[in-house]
Amino acid sequence: MMNKAQILIENKLVPIVNKITSLYWFSIIANAVLFIVPFSMASAIAALWGVVRKFIPSLIDLTPLSTFSFGLTGLFMAFLIPHDTMIKEGKRNRAVIAGFAGVGTFMLCMNPETTDLGTLFNMNYFGAAGMFTAMFFGLLTGIIFKRMARWSFFKEDSPIPDFVKNWFDNIFAIVLSLLFGFILTHALHLNVFTMVTMVMSPVTNFAQSIWG
Repeated sequence: MMNKAQILIENKLVPIVNKITSLYWFSIIANAVLFIVPFSMASAIAALWGVVRKFIPSLIDLTPLSTFSFGLTGLFMAFLIPHDTMIKEGKRNRAVIAGFAGVGTFMLCMNPETTDLGTLFNMNYFGAAGMFTAMFFGLLTGIIFKRMARWSFFKEDSPIPDFVKNWFDNIFAIVLSLLFGFILTHALHLNVFTMVTMVMSPVTNFAQSIWG
């Protein structure tokens, strides 16, 4: 029985999984998730400590360890997807800038509230609650930078230093990424986080079921 099950998995399931994981964008997202795993483990330690505190309230509260590890996974995802897209395209000199653009676009669409005390962000959006939205804007930014990765203001033999070329060649990609987020949030007045959550609700509902 076990041999039959193993053969079925190797012959049917494994090829399907390999085909899915080899897809361009899926592999980038999967790689980003792998980077986030250690932060979720660090958060789990804080959560376990919280259980101990219920029995010994005098212990120090380690909740900030969770808030600033797994609680920032959305932010990390927004950086990693466009960053890894440029790495995959062989454009390492544009990778960090693409990641920063992803973070900027993601935070722009949080639509922060400006008060006398400063600009206020909803911390929940930075973590798991904003994960799918971070993936969306990470992919959007990655696509824009991928499209423009082979375009340059300058010729190959230009005497201008490479780092200066890199600054100017990334301007349009940065502006387009931010402009897209600006139109959704400030021009159309859409709550992108709510929209993405609604679209992905069938997936999350299934994932939280016994079959998921």
